[in-house]
Amino acid sequence: MNLNTFSRSSDVISFVSWFNENYHSLIINFRIIRTRFVPEGIYISGTGFSSALNHYRWLATGMHTGDWQETKDKLSNFRTSLRKFTKINDSEFALQTCAEILKWGGDRNSNFGAYPFLYGKYKNKELTTYLEKSSETLKLEKSNLEELSGIEKMNAMLTKVHAIYSDDGLPIYDSRVAAAIATLIEMWRRASSKEKEALPPELTFPSTTRTRRVINAYPDAIYPHTISYNQSDSAILWASAKVRLGC
Repeated sequence: MNLNTFSRSSDVISFVSWFNENYHSLIINFRIIRTRFVPEGIYISGTGFSSALNHYRWLATGMHTGDWQETKDKLSNFRTSLRKFTKINDSEFALQTCAEILKWGGDRNSNFGAYPFLYGKYKNKELTTYLEKSSETLKLEKSNLEELSGIEKMNAMLTKVHAIYSDDGLPIYDSRVAAAIATLIEMWRRASSKEKEALPPELTFPSTTRTRRVINAYPDAIYPHTISYNQSDSAILWASAKVRLGC
């Protein structure tokens, strides 16, 4: 499946049409427990996607409120720095910016996962080249869903680095996002009497953890699989979901 096939899919067209007609009236229920990033938790209901922005909180280290505006400003600064250092091939400061992004994103252990991968690229003098090439591979207007092998690794932290580096709206695709889009797909399926049909591949958005899945909201939903970090094609599956979501 390439992006041409994806964009012409009748299911994709139907879902986008449904979402455009209903996003402003959807009931948004937040039941987010207290964590160090969301110290007070979020337990509210609102109408419409835009209302959700008023309740956004991610109080990472160094942030004062963690609200939507402060988060936008912080990510914009990350993007400016990471693109600047990559362009001038300053690998040391590019790596430092990546580390700051991972810290903002809630990386639990820098000895595993994203940082060792990025550090390995840095040690091999490949970091800035990899970031640039990955950005081209993941460009929303140019990406070929059948040619994503250049993405070597993807996880909940690396998806943030790639999304922040991009300049075309490439989304973060982590466990919360995966659960949210899969739930929206299921809402559309039920509104369109398609809930008993197989999930179309174009709109199959796998979860990235078993604790956040569409079946939490719809126990009888047809469940898209969970990406396992041990799968040989996990990076490609993850990258495909990112690009399709962005498009």
